[in-house]
Amino acid sequence: MGEAAGRGGGDGRAALGLPLPLERRGDPRVIAVIGAGPAGCAAAIALARAGRRVLLLERQAAARESVCGEFLGADAAAALAALGLHPAALGGVPLARARVGWGRREAGFA
Repeated sequence: MGEAAGRGGGDGRAALGLPLPLERRGDPRVIAVIGAGPAGCAAAIALARAGRRVLLLERQAAARESVCGEFLGADAAAALAALGLHPAALGGVPLARARVGWGRREAGFA
């Protein structure tokens, strides 16, 4: 997998020297989900609940904070609830209104 993907040395090791468990002799029923962000995690949860074996891959060793990951719109909250993950139960706090600014510009919404 390493050379074919243009990374690593063809011995099944990634550019960072980490072994990749995805080899031809592995279980072909395992689905690899690349990226452990909100979409990747949601896909992995849905696949696992459907009875599939899932390998969730993320290049970062630790979680990072990001604005997109800290704010969820109503549609995203509904999607999480459909997966059985309720934002309030996970410490999420609903916003009644917000105001953002940059330089001399400001905007707000309810």
